[in-house]
Amino acid sequence: MWKQAEIDLPVKSVETRITTAPYTLLEKWVERTRLPWSLATAAVGVALFLPMIGAAHLDGILDRLFDARFWRITLLGPMVITYIFATHPQFRRLRQEAIDAFRPIVKLSADEFDRFVGKHLPLDQWRELMAFGVGAIAGEMLLRPWAALEPIPILWSKGYRMLLTALMCGFIGAVIYTSLATARFLAKLHRQPLALNIFDLTPLEPIARRSLFYALVLIGGITLGLIFVPNQGVRGLIINGIVILVAVLIFFLGMRDTHIVMRTTKERELRIVRQNLAAVHQQLLEQVARGQLENLPTLSTNTNLWLNYEKRIKEAPEWPFTSTMIRNLLMSTLIPIIIITLQRVAVELTTKWITRP
Repeated sequence: MWKQAEIDLPVKSVETRITTAPYTLLEKWVERTRLPWSLATAAVGVALFLPMIGAAHLDGILDRLFDARFWRITLLGPMVITYIFATHPQFRRLRQEAIDAFRPIVKLSADEFDRFVGKHLPLDQWRELMAFGVGAIAGEMLLRPWAALEPIPILWSKGYRMLLTALMCGFIGAVIYTSLATARFLAKLHRQPLALNIFDLTPLEPIARRSLFYALVLIGGITLGLIFVPNQGVRGLIINGIVILVAVLIFFLGMRDTHIVMRTTKERELRIVRQNLAAVHQQLLEQVARGQLENLPTLSTNTNLWLNYEKRIKEAPEWPFTSTMIRNLLMSTLIPIIIITLQRVAVELTTKWITRP
């Protein structure tokens, strides 16, 4: 028996590590560097910043250190990429928590659960690369980093902007794809038989936290864009508005399967309650008709119990998020709007001050 345990233990530990293993190409790359994620992020930031200084030197921009417009536009790409690297460990942790949240409620043994995760969780790396490429091309076409007007020729810096824009939008595309792939896997877990208690939904809150974080990261990226490229035109405002809308949709769509499971569980419980209420009511009518009134107090108590239970079921939530999560999402969507408003006000006040007679 002891030898059997020694043989089985490593296999189980390998299967259990599936949720913590590197999932995306970015995670695998950082794992291969053997650096802590914070150091890897800092190294990426330096690696992106130094070529920018070199390009600016070749274009003679270092002689114009106070050209804020040039530096803001050029810094956008490396800052967003560094931002994606910095937030990625949280993506990984929340993905793991969302998957592990199903362990106590899914009607599978530990070994069956691990085998299910091992079969359906792994990411299609070629599709991730395709998402990166599509994001890079779409970003170039949409943002057109070569079209920014400059007072002097900046051939090297424009090339740097084009490269960093492609990398930035490619990473964004890859993050969106991996988010959708994880959501698809979680949808498969939702379709497994679940032992769900509608009065205790805390096991499902990690799914809501994951959706919220994806939405907040998208809105944070918009905020960075507004800081580094202020006073964007109508096209920029439309793009920002679309991204904010997508962020809100990601929050709710990421919990859609959980909502369906919770609503279905409530409806099933309500059907059981109403069947019992109908049975108690039928007993009440039959005993009254026969004049057997001695059991009426017991039947009345049972009726009240089922009615109270029905009320509690109706009041049970159908979404796994909390009021705090909704407030955080609402406040985050207001930040870009506030920044845009302040920028507009600042431009108006500056224009009036300059043109004042």
